[in-house]
Amino acid sequence: KTAQTLPQPLRDRIVVVLRDRTSHGAGDWPCKARTFAEAYEKATVTHQAPHVFAGGGSQVYATALQHEACAVVFLTEVDAAYPEATTWWPTEVDWQVGLLQAGAVRYRRQHVSPWIQAPDRPRYRLGIWERSGA
Repeated sequence: KTAQTLPQPLRDRIVVVLRDRTSHGAGDWPCKARTFAEAYEKATVTHQAPHVFAGGGSQVYATALQHEACAVVFLTEVDAAYPEATTWWPTEVDWQVGLLQAGAVRYRRQHVSPWIQAPDRPRYRLGIWERSGA
């Protein structure tokens, strides 16, 4: 459903839209895949993308976090509550301890920015998490 929120493919990027058999929102997007593994292969092998960024709903994130090629996570924490939200980050993140756990895969926080406050918006901070061996 994330592709439906974008008016067109993003400029200067290879966008692979994930869709299952029941999805109807991929429309005219030029590159589609049914699984994250297929999308990753299309991006890296077919289009020779040097970096892959996953965007989407919680199922896409959960799958990407456990993919063997996912080594770094760029995660934004927004200091606000959105009770009307229908999609959530799929894993627990402990910003204090610096641990992000996705199934059997762990990521350790390497950097976190100070809180950033933009006018008329909730404050947020950015974190960089790297895959951990243990």
